[in-house]
Amino acid sequence: MKNLKFFLGLPFFMLMSCSDADDIVQKINITANGNWSLVKVSGTIAGVNNTFPEGVITWKFDEVNRTITIINNNPNNALEDIFNSGVYNYAITNNAINAICTENIEINATDFGCFSEIENKIIITQSVADGFDLLLIKQ
Repeated sequence: MKNLKFFLGLPFFMLMSCSDADDIVQKINITANGNWSLVKVSGTIAGVNNTFPEGVITWKFDEVNRTITIINNNPNNALEDIFNSGVYNYAITNNAINAICTENIEINATDFGCFSEIENKIIITQSVADGFDLLLIKQ
């Protein structure tokens, strides 16, 4: 009887242990690592649409320490560029099922919405909450 229970329960435990979670974590760990230039900030109800030359605002993602080091050399304080120079903690998390994107980014405990890396671009969008859309390009 013990053997029967073991064999009947074995498929259940195998299903529970099989998961793509390791693949997802791996994908999240390798996303964004390195140096990026913030080249566009747009959105909000105010209609922000600011562009910056490559290299003026750099974001360096450090996946080991989960930090972003931002060097902001934007000379125009009237242009929204999101962050001052500094080091910020970040987390990239999986979105809930049926969400409009698969990953979210949180920077310094603030949800910045959808996060995606496409080719040599990072797109961060809070458009669902009428927030900012950010475009970064790989340096």
